[in-house]
Amino acid sequence: MAGLRELTPGAYHWQSGSNAGILVQDGQALIIDAGLDRSAAADIAQAVEKLGARPVALLITHAHADHSGGASFLARRAGDIPVLASPFEATIVRHPIWEPLYLYSGAAPIEELQHKFTLAKPYPVTQEVEPGALEIGPFRLEIIPLYGHAVGQIGVVWEDVCYTADAFFPPDLIQKHGIPFCVDLDAALESLARLESAGHRWFAPGHGPAVQSPAEAVAANRERLLRIRELCLEALRQPAEPADILRYAAGALGISITQPVAYLLAQTTVLAALTSLQRAGLAGVETADNRLMWHRT
Repeated sequence: MAGLRELTPGAYHWQSGSNAGILVQDGQALIIDAGLDRSAAADIAQAVEKLGARPVALLITHAHADHSGGASFLARRAGDIPVLASPFEATIVRHPIWEPLYLYSGAAPIEELQHKFTLAKPYPVTQEVEPGALEIGPFRLEIIPLYGHAVGQIGVVWEDVCYTADAFFPPDLIQKHGIPFCVDLDAALESLARLESAGHRWFAPGHGPAVQSPAEAVAANRERLLRIRELCLEALRQPAEPADILRYAAGALGISITQPVAYLLAQTTVLAALTSLQRAGLAGVETADNRLMWHRT
């Protein structure tokens, strides 16, 4: 079946633009993430049907539109199955306008942020979940915190398979996009360390193929996040505004940002790096001449 790979008995990885997980046990299925839109969700639903399983729940790892946009269609097609998410991400699944709002500093978002890639369709979350043991039908899961890429992102462990959401990206995607999206750089590094020390047989990410060892991807993601942080500090040889810091980091990485949405995504990561520097006592922020200025400390 195109796009569907069985990692261990009953644990499947649906690989597409944004991946999904499907767990099957006793004729029942738990779906992990819903894809970007109706089309992606229909493909996931069809995969479940071909496995001969009845969906019992949909678990959203994080509320970015490419992972939650298909939730409405998928949950309804499966008979209004319950939808689960962590408390913070549940808020965004219920009210997707939060994603373009936070990308645009809380102001009414520009038109470029009001499309399916950053504005999913709303859907009510039935149950909010926290890290720890979780039982859903016949499934005995462990929910693990994988914060950083998204505020409340979680991973799902079932037997010896770990669905890692967007805690790491394949090395080729890191090279392609240059500045991976991140809201909390320190938390992202902690999540990478957590996965690096985990002993699962398979690691199934939200983008790219499943791997038996996350070491290469973890190293590539860590190196890039630390490099962005280093470049932000380099940009502070003289006090600088966030826009100048982003321009410096993008130039050093050989990135040409040509779209407003790409700029706002990269800006979030740069701001997360500046917060990390402030926490470490390496940078500070102040206002001068009606500008927000960052400087070394």
